[in-house]
Amino acid sequence: MSMMGMQDAGHFTQAVRDKWLKWSLIYLFFAGCFICPPRPFVEMGITVQGFFHSWIGSEHDHYVYHHIRRSYATVVTHAVIVIGYLVLCARFFGQQLLAPVLPGVLNPILAGEDPNMLDVYNRRQFGRVDEVKSLVWWLAMAGAVVTVGLAEYWRSGGSWKRHPIVKELMHYNPDWHATADRISGEFKRMDNLFMTLGGQQVVVTDSWVLSVATYTMFLAHQNDVDLAIVGTQDVRNIETGDLDQILSIRLTSVRTGSRPFKIRLESIHFEELELKLTAPVRNMKDISIRQTLSEQFLEAFRAQVEANGRVTVPEQDLDRCVGCMNCTASARLTKRCTHDGSRQHQCSPCMCRPMWCLECLGKWFASKQNQFSPEEWMAGQAECPTCRAKFCMHDILGVGAVTTDMDGGGGEAAEQAGGGWVNVDDPKQD
Repeated sequence: MSMMGMQDAGHFTQAVRDKWLKWSLIYLFFAGCFICPPRPFVEMGITVQGFFHSWIGSEHDHYVYHHIRRSYATVVTHAVIVIGYLVLCARFFGQQLLAPVLPGVLNPILAGEDPNMLDVYNRRQFGRVDEVKSLVWWLAMAGAVVTVGLAEYWRSGGSWKRHPIVKELMHYNPDWHATADRISGEFKRMDNLFMTLGGQQVVVTDSWVLSVATYTMFLAHQNDVDLAIVGTQDVRNIETGDLDQILSIRLTSVRTGSRPFKIRLESIHFEELELKLTAPVRNMKDISIRQTLSEQFLEAFRAQVEANGRVTVPEQDLDRCVGCMNCTASARLTKRCTHDGSRQHQCSPCMCRPMWCLECLGKWFASKQNQFSPEEWMAGQAECPTCRAKFCMHDILGVGAVTTDMDGGGGEAAEQAGGGWVNVDDPKQD
């Protein structure tokens, strides 16, 4: 009779295990999607921010208060998810998990099964293994409960003074509300730099560098922070298949007690970051920062224009670049290519005087190409930004030596011909 009871208990436990495994996979799948929500979940609002939006508020209403409440809600919610899974385990394996700690009379209630069957099985089939399982279960449960308690400690008194974000703000001003208001005010401006990588969002305002993580937010004032590139990593881009360079930058504030932190960003955003920062980014390890696609094209663009040759023009015909207004126009369009029947639309003469610098004209040319085929950009065509005449890479000339004497200077002067300027320094011209 005893052997039959053990066999029945064994069959019962195997069935329970299969059922527990099925529910565990379902629970862990949805828990994982909630903790690290994919795009469909975000769009449907199945996130911590979505469920608690009315209490958390919006970033644009008050950026700092939003993340204080968001971090609290995230910690509590994730801890409750762990507690829920542990309760699920106790429902299926309550006798094995709780027997070493709770009285046997409570185990069948949690397990919802015949106490005699479980007693027989536990005594004869399990030994020290039950104690290990029980210890792990109780440690996990205690950790989750302590985490909830810690989050409540942050919120105690309703002042949030014990919250890590508030403590960081108080390094800049004991009246942390004033600092929070300044940060939130700057966040509403339109010229901020936003970068997102993985679960980290980096926001650079005129005065602050903010790094938002899942459970907290780091911050540093630009006037008293040291920035240094500390590492790089190549990551395969799932959509394009290319290798993206990821830079790690450490930010260390000179303020006592302020926590240093790291931000990670794609190298293509590094130039934008430098332009937004008031402090330089040190590269003590001489890490090679990969050029962006646009930078690589502009470098090849300049080289091709240099190979095309130069043209000289009178000084009075050179104005500021109409694209950037920062430098003098340095590019001239002159039809030089020959018809070979390979192009659907042939290049046409351009009679415009130099109005664009090389960089702006290169950016214009790149913007008119197929963005999904960068390998074909150099062989492409674009329209003159002013007169819409078709041109290709071979039609772009640099502006060489400027002369103010139209009558003298011999061959160094530019001579007008047909409304355009004759190229006098062209390596392809006899």
